[in-house]
Amino acid sequence: MILFTMWFSGGLIPTYLVVRELNLLNSHWALILTSLAPAYYIIVLRSFFVNIPISLIESAKLDGANDFICMTKIVLPVSKPVLATIALWFIVGHWNSFLPALMYLNDRSKYTLQVVLHNIVLEASGKVYEVDAAVHAGDGSMVVSQQIQNAVIFVSLIPMLIIYPFLQQYFVKGVMIGSVKG
Repeated sequence: MILFTMWFSGGLIPTYLVVRELNLLNSHWALILTSLAPAYYIIVLRSFFVNIPISLIESAKLDGANDFICMTKIVLPVSKPVLATIALWFIVGHWNSFLPALMYLNDRSKYTLQVVLHNIVLEASGKVYEVDAAVHAGDGSMVVSQQIQNAVIFVSLIPMLIIYPFLQQYFVKGVMIGSVKG
């Protein structure tokens, strides 16, 4: 069933209708719930968990651990690389997400950073072209617009530059999941 959702998605309009029927429009929950569990990430997690030796869990159960203790004390510490890798993929994949915020959010105060930055660039280039039309000076107008675009790109990169070094050590281990052990 998970593979079916990966191959055949509901589409843009049916997803919007579901969000509308759940009364999630103009709410950040619309952005969160529509991208909560992509099928690819579930497949990667499942393939990692299948490769965890069952003997680890069996030995903990022989020592008297219940399922919750096995999960928190054995499985989660072993799966830090795959969880960090999935988290990094998810964050990078949704950080620049523009269309869902534009579709589901109507209130300007709830816009995500990417929509706000896009509006800044559009307003700046619109003002540049108005000034250009009034003054008829064509050589300096693109410099201001390009500087604003560069500033917007830099602002949008700052969180990724902060998060990536902390997750990089796990990402390198996580990429090696499923590779041949030597």
